[in-house]
Amino acid sequence: MKRGNRRLPTAVKAARGTLQPCRENPDAPQIPPPAWDDPPSDLKGEGLAVWKRLQPHIFGPIVTEGDLETFANYCRIWTALRRVQRLVATSSVDLAIAKGYMGQMLKLTTQHRQLAAELGLTPSSRGSVKSAEKKPESKLSEFIRQPLRAVK
Repeated sequence: MKRGNRRLPTAVKAARGTLQPCRENPDAPQIPPPAWDDPPSDLKGEGLAVWKRLQPHIFGPIVTEGDLETFANYCRIWTALRRVQRLVATSSVDLAIAKGYMGQMLKLTTQHRQLAAELGLTPSSRGSVKSAEKKPESKLSEFIRQPLRAVK
């Protein structure tokens, strides 16, 4: 069993600017970006709407072909969560607890939050990624970085 924090994907480290070649895994599998954008055939209703709304924004260098099932599960859980939330809203609190709707809603909410964080869909998970664009150097920093020339 591994201990400690999970290793961040190389693409995330590169986006943050914390990628160090000495710590990079040269044998890491190279999974291509998603080759298709059609939703799974079992996605219906609200889950399908979530897929269509988020898919253009989520498919990129971090979400790969191997992450498509995670994204599909995120959409499935969203559908189930909305269904249970409607059941809770139309029931009294006592009935919702007695029928197990509240416990089911809590479990689905937890799963939804975990998958959202895994896919970078929460503010805290997005907040740790920086833009990969570099700012242009100032004239002073260019001058300082120049190698010293021997004075004759």
